[in-house]
Amino acid sequence: RRLHLPTYSFDRRPRGDALPEPGPDTTTPEAAEPTVAELYRTIAELERPEFKEGFLTFFPLLEKRPGFSITRVSLHPEDHPAEVALIREKQRESRRVLLSAVDFDTVDHMVDFGCGYVGDSADLAQADPSLKADGYTITPAQAKAGAARIEAEGLADRVTVYERDSTKDVFPNRYDVALGVEVTCHIEDKDDLFRNLTSALKPDG
Repeated sequence: RRLHLPTYSFDRRPRGDALPEPGPDTTTPEAAEPTVAELYRTIAELERPEFKEGFLTFFPLLEKRPGFSITRVSLHPEDHPAEVALIREKQRESRRVLLSAVDFDTVDHMVDFGCGYVGDSADLAQADPSLKADGYTITPAQAKAGAARIEAEGLADRVTVYERDSTKDVFPNRYDVALGVEVTCHIEDKDDLFRNLTSALKPDG
């Protein structure tokens, strides 16, 4: 079946008579699943360790690599261990650049909205024994896998993952930092997202 990527950043525009008129929508509001939720639920149901152990984000490559295909690597990671390792390292490199301006010595509590498998929260908590983190994800399978990782790494006393919606579910604490990597672009209601995040930040957060 087809699975469409989220396209909330763009408005739908008519293209003349090139496209047929859409048929009636028979999906009931109760049964409708947000596109991004369907995307990440589908990924989670694949039960692939390269997703659970890595990040669900893009990665920087400084130069073109002949023959490189993210599709091929994603479909058959066991056949391309060197490229899987490269992707993970480049994803971590992007994190180091992104977070380089944050003085984590002054951070007591952070929230990771759209936390996936809590990769960022777990890594940061491992690096800083005093850091506490909460993660929000709308995908039940991600929350379950993230909780298992937290428990396995001995972080359950400092890191918590919630199956909640960052646009409307109140965050349980006040935070010094809010982190969301490649998340906001997937969220339709950005006003409510930032309103909710702002209310959860400390005055100097």
